[in-house]
Amino acid sequence: ESRNDLNGSEYIDIIHNKHIPALPVFDIKSEVKLHKTIRGLTEKKLIMSANNIGKGGLFFSLLKSALIQGFGFDITSPAEMRLDTFLFSESGSRIVVTVTIERETEFIDFMMQQGFPFSALGHVTKEELRIDDLSYGYTGDYYESCFSAINNILSNNHKKNTN
Repeated sequence: ESRNDLNGSEYIDIIHNKHIPALPVFDIKSEVKLHKTIRGLTEKKLIMSANNIGKGGLFFSLLKSALIQGFGFDITSPAEMRLDTFLFSESGSRIVVTVTIERETEFIDFMMQQGFPFSALGHVTKEELRIDDLSYGYTGDYYESCFSAINNILSNNHKKNTN
């Protein structure tokens, strides 16, 4: 369940240069129910992967998975929510799962039985990252940017330590 909540997010802190000390929405009962649901999905082999949404929000959760697997994604944001909130909220009790087309109906039936809120975000692509029918590049571009940033950080730390 996506929430209109950017409290304590990296997005607000870094992009808007505002530190909001309030914590993102978190409910321990929802968290326990989520993990029981994920355990059930795993036991029934209804999902291919699961990745929690935490620091950085949905976008970075999807990007991390895409970079590791070499795939992309094509998702649609809900009309009732601002795009930045949808992509960068760090509120709790959310996990992105992938489901094969063959198991989709079983997945939906299981989730309905559990009574845990869920939504279909979109689908996996070969390499392109698409949000609301707009392209945000390719995993290879992000991989190179991340690799360069990590190299710069390591190189700067090495220079500091050798001086």
